[in-house]
Amino acid sequence: HDFSKMTILSLQLGHNATIALMKDGEIICAVSQEKFDNVKNSSSFPEQAIRCALQESGVQNVDAIAVSGVFVISQQIRDLSGNRIRSGWEKGIKDQLLYFALHIKILHPLYFWYVTKKAERASIAAKKQLVKKLSEILQGTEESIEKKIHFSHHHVCHASSSFHGLSKNPQEHALILTLDGSGDYFCASVNVARQGKIERIASTPRLYSLGYLYALATVYLGMKSLEHEYKVMGLAPYAKEQEVKKIYERVFKALIYLNPENPLEFRSLFPTNRSLSYLKKNLSCVRFDIVAGAVQMLLENLVTDWIRKAVEKTGIRTVYTGGGVFMNVKLNKKIAEMPEIEKAFFMPSCGDESNPFG
Repeated sequence: HDFSKMTILSLQLGHNATIALMKDGEIICAVSQEKFDNVKNSSSFPEQAIRCALQESGVQNVDAIAVSGVFVISQQIRDLSGNRIRSGWEKGIKDQLLYFALHIKILHPLYFWYVTKKAERASIAAKKQLVKKLSEILQGTEESIEKKIHFSHHHVCHASSSFHGLSKNPQEHALILTLDGSGDYFCASVNVARQGKIERIASTPRLYSLGYLYALATVYLGMKSLEHEYKVMGLAPYAKEQEVKKIYERVFKALIYLNPENPLEFRSLFPTNRSLSYLKKNLSCVRFDIVAGAVQMLLENLVTDWIRKAVEKTGIRTVYTGGGVFMNVKLNKKIAEMPEIEKAFFMPSCGDESNPFG
């Protein structure tokens, strides 16, 4: 497609629900649903955001609709009252059995394959509801709207928003790293930009998510995940370094690590979305600032090591980053200071709210 001659509506569904409009190659409008329903990081379907953007821009018709995410879940399609449109899928005995596979390391690939296939089935029903909802807003037939919709992988959107949003040279040779809690069942990717195209060379399933671990450490400290991680980052330097290192070595260091077979991927002792019970067991009576310091130390050490391995493999010393974990500015400072890095670019507001740009 010749994007320079198209009008494109792009959507981020779920938390941080946001839309953007691109016309003739330029983004002319972008707004989050939270601006209308006054809910921080709103996950409601962005109907008001879409209607506002169309009205403010004067756009009468869109040529294409880009959705950030290969999978759409029913919870992302809601009317303005907050009612959920359900996919009809109910939890069964298979899912209970596969849940136990989480605790058996050799069965992790089987579990990941199963939940991905399950998501594909559930996504079919949700996509039909998405088409119906958009046809009402855009006043088109469901058939015509369905033909306009394109689904892009969550981490491709993170990578694209960072590189194409920040690079002054679209033909630049660069390394692009994405890291978040989860998106389309992955939590990290390593990409190479060559001649305006982005190629993924490694990715990590969400089972081994560093973002999940940091979020659950935030919850363990009595705060809200997806919102208060910056407070954990802010608490980290107040603890005594010796005490922080002790907890880092004892509790966190071995919990999540780079895959020995492919150091561009993460692995963990168990799926990190199950970390809360582990933290409760191993951090009892540890001061809150020490916990914050230890999880921040894990983040900085592991991510800089990951980036170092990516630079070694590709030979590229210009880095772009995207995904919610790179909202951590202390981490970004460490990355910018790495001797292996010549230039580093960090996508502003790099959570899912900037995915519509990608």
